[in-house]
Amino acid sequence: MRRVTRGILLFALCALTMSCATLFTGTQQTIHVDSEPQGAVIWIDGLEVAETPATLEIEKPAMVKDKRITLRLDGYADRSFVLQKSFNMVSLLNLFTGSIGFIVDILTGAFFEYSQSEYNIKMKPAGDVAYLQDLNRLPNGDYIIPNGDGDLTVIDEESGIALVFSN
Repeated sequence: MRRVTRGILLFALCALTMSCATLFTGTQQTIHVDSEPQGAVIWIDGLEVAETPATLEIEKPAMVKDKRITLRLDGYADRSFVLQKSFNMVSLLNLFTGSIGFIVDILTGAFFEYSQSEYNIKMKPAGDVAYLQDLNRLPNGDYIIPNGDGDLTVIDEESGIALVFSN
């Protein structure tokens, strides 16, 4: 009788602490990164990880931490972007197992997933691209746009907006 009682208690404990997204979709996601031209070095959060084209296994996003990917290639301007996260719909299955499942999914990162799994980045030659966060500013907060011989593209990486200034 004790074995049956222990078995039932163990099963109930497992059912109550089950985290659906962690079990069904895991805590990592496959992301494919390519560039034109190929051969760019891929950096994730400041660590060199591969060269394009590459298929990467990346930890799913935790509640607050975003993953920044930077591509670097000699003769080209660095290109950076943040992997956009979205709610993992599989987490809704936790409605049937209780709040412990939600907590586990949140802590493991499985509560979210990356909304895009393929990135094809066109590299731009160095010298004609500037990033908004790298520009100097006047005391009143205005940005100083450098003079050049040709067109200059200023990119705001956070919003993805690019402005082209022509001479």
